[in-house]
Amino acid sequence: MFKPLLIAAVIATTTATAQQKIDLPRQTGLAPMNAVSAHGIVWLKDVHFREGILEMDLRGKDVFLKSFLGLAFHGTDTLHYENICFRPFNFRHPDTARHHWMVQYTSMPDAPYDYLRKNYPYQYENIVNPIPDPNGWFHATIVVSHGYVTVFVNHSSEPSLQIKAFKPLEGDLLGLWADGLDGDFANLTVAPLPGEPLGTSVKHGSYTIVNRAFTDDGQVMHMDARYGDGIAWLDDHALKNGSVEFDVRGQDIFQGSFVGLAFHGVDDTTFEAVYFRPFNFRSEDSGRRAHSVQYVAAPAYGWRRLRTEFPGKYENPVALSPDDWFHVKIRIQGDDIRVSADGKDVLHVQSIVHTGGTKIGLFAADGSGGDWRKLLIN
Repeated sequence: MFKPLLIAAVIATTTATAQQKIDLPRQTGLAPMNAVSAHGIVWLKDVHFREGILEMDLRGKDVFLKSFLGLAFHGTDTLHYENICFRPFNFRHPDTARHHWMVQYTSMPDAPYDYLRKNYPYQYENIVNPIPDPNGWFHATIVVSHGYVTVFVNHSSEPSLQIKAFKPLEGDLLGLWADGLDGDFANLTVAPLPGEPLGTSVKHGSYTIVNRAFTDDGQVMHMDARYGDGIAWLDDHALKNGSVEFDVRGQDIFQGSFVGLAFHGVDDTTFEAVYFRPFNFRSEDSGRRAHSVQYVAAPAYGWRRLRTEFPGKYENPVALSPDDWFHVKIRIQGDDIRVSADGKDVLHVQSIVHTGGTKIGLFAADGSGGDWRKLLIN
C-alpha cells in the first residue's frame, strides 16, 4: 500500500479556470531545476482537481519491471483514485508486444491494470508516440474532461491514449505517482479545457454533435478542431449495409487533419470509421503517403494497433490535392468495406469487429476539424 507524502503547493482550485503552475520542492542533482523525486503517492497539498489539462515533465528509468510513474487524480485517499502510469522500461523493449504497455489508465481499487488488460485488451493501455528515451525526460499532457482521459506525449498532436474512464471517481485529490523506483517530476501546470468539455454531446438540428462545435449553412457542414475525436451523428439515419457519399476537405497541416466517416456506431466510443490524412497525400516520404486513408474500429482497434499488428492492411496511399475538396464513396456490405476517392478505389478491407451498431456520422479524428458537403446515403 502506498503511503502518501504531502508536499506544499502554491494554488488551490476545484476546476481549472486559468493556467496555474504548481511549485514542486527543488531537489539537488536533477534537471530541470524545479524537479522533485518521489515514490508512492505524493498528494499535492491544497490542490483540488476535477477537470482540465495537466502538463508535466517526467523521468523514469530503463529498469525492467521497476519504473512506473505518472499522475494520480480524482483521489479520495491512497486506495481510491484514477491514474495515468508510464512504463519507461517498455519504451524501447526488444519484445514489441510490450510496446502496447507503455502508458496505462487505471481506476483503483476496482480496475487495476491486470483486470483491464484481461477483460479489455488494448483499450486502457497503448504505445507512446513519439517514443521517448526511457532514461530521459519526456513531457506528458493529460486532458481530463467529462469522463474522458486523453494523453499526449512530447507535444504530439496525436494522442498516445484516449479512453472513456472505466470508473470515474468523485474525489478531487491530485498527486504525483511512482511505484518501484523513484520517479522524477517537474513543471506541473493545470489549465482549463478550451470550449466544451471533452465528450460533451449536444443536439444541433438533425445531428448529435460529440466534442466539437458544429455549423451547417445548408451547403457546408463544419466541425472545429479540439482535443480528441469529434463526431456529428446523423439522428435521422441508420445504416447497416449500403453506401455513403460526400465531399470532404481537410488541410495540409502535418499531423493536424483527419477527416472521414464513422459508421456501425453503438455510442460515442464504439464504432468503425474510415478517415483520410490529407497532409500525407503528397508527402515526399513514401512511408507517410502509405498512411493517407485509414480504417479503424474504436475503441479496441485504433490506427496504431492496426499498423503494428497488420502493417499495410488497413491503410493505403491516396494521390490527391491535400487542401482541396475531394469526393468519397464508402460501400458497406456485411464485413466488406470499399472506399473510393474521386472515383478511384483507395481501400478495401474487412471489418475487424462486429459492433452491431447502425449509427452513422461525420468524423474528425485526433484533434482535427474539417468540412463536409453533398452527403448522400443509400
